[in-house]
Amino acid sequence: LWYHPPREPVRFIALPRRQAVSKLYYTENGHLIPSLGEEITRFRRARKVLTLPNTGKPATAYLDARAYPGSAIPLRMAVNGREVEPIRPSPRDHYRWYETAVDPSLLVAGDNTLDFWCETTAMNAWSLSLEAGHGDPESYVSDDGGTTWRNHHMGYLNIVRCEYLLRLPLA
Repeated sequence: LWYHPPREPVRFIALPRRQAVSKLYYTENGHLIPSLGEEITRFRRARKVLTLPNTGKPATAYLDARAYPGSAIPLRMAVNGREVEPIRPSPRDHYRWYETAVDPSLLVAGDNTLDFWCETTAMNAWSLSLEAGHGDPESYVSDDGGTTWRNHHMGYLNIVRCEYLLRLPLA
């Protein structure tokens, strides 16, 4: 028999009336594969599609990515076709959460596309983390600079269907 200690009573906390609560939008569970990322170049681009409600508040996108050691090449990002401030590399050489501001005028109610690329022809600047095992992912990869997109044969080995780790909280 297992002993279960008595539970403490549930306490409810009243929030002030004007305090906004944010909702987190994402399509994965955060189970990244550190040895299998999506290499990003000028030609090999990544796209994430998030379905969002209407919002008028500024947002921050959180992307789990890795900049290669010694790389000074920024990761470029476009929201619904409009480029935002590039993400600067960190001196750390492991996956970490990068954050970038997203102007609310760039977001629409419904499907929103977030595209990622960098200005290098070799796979030597950025890698996005991915979570494998999704049957019909809302993440896509392009090998021709964004002309065509697919959500299969992803990752630098072209062997998985996956979701890129990107989070977008909205108030």
